Amino acid sequence: MFFCFGKRKDARAIVLIAGTIGAVALELAFVYSGHLADWDRYFITFIPNGLLLMLYAASKIRIPKSLLSRSFLWAGLSLILISGDVGTVLAVQIPLLSHPNGPIIDAAFRGQSLRYADNPFTSTANVVQYINDHPHLTILADTFIDWPIAVRIHHLNQLTITSDYDFAAILHNPRGRVDAFLVPRPLFTAKLDAINRQWPGLWAGSVPWTRLIKSFPGPDKFRLYAILPSAP
Repeated sequence: MFFCFGKRKDARAIVLIAGTIGAVALELAFVYSGHLADWDRYFITFIPNGLLLMLYAASKIRIPKSLLSRSFLWAGLSLILISGDVGTVLAVQIPLLSHPNGPIIDAAFRGQSLRYADNPFTSTANVVQYINDHPHLTILADTFIDWPIAVRIHHLNQLTITSDYDFAAILHNPRGRVDAFLVPRPLFTAKLDAINRQWPGLWAGSVPWTRLIKSFPGPDKFRLYAILPSAP
């Protein structure tokens, strides 16, 4: 703030101020809107780093003599630290990061790297294998989430994907046009999957004109649902 309004003004200082406030505001907006999702990985180290940065900033700031000014200073620094802690606490609660049966913990016990645990090609290999083993099965899949699967299918005509001209039409009226829907568990960014948005509850088995063919393990918990004759 000294470089924004003090004797040594520097226009570049506003970038640092905006970045500091913006990062905190972004996280709080995600927390309160319930859409923190994968953004939490950017805040997971905030507790140790935030504490050190707060102490460093305090050591460099000339503490005002006024009790009121001093209180505002420490309140501001504490608010920044606490807001980052909120994201960290939420981050370590998601299954991918902390659950005993989650892929990261499992990979650690197996002596594998974090890159292996979070590799979308590794986690979807079983889905790819199943589709390749059933070459006559036609499937609708949104490549927003399903792209690691789509790029490894042997017979590309098995899949109708997001970029196909008839994707939206089949999504709304699938009967007789595809055999099945491939849908990820509607959690975090997978809530934005086109099938999850168009047919809420499909993954949980709540759409009556579908029948579960197979469930797949992995972070996205993909499920393959057959389209029954009663479908629209």
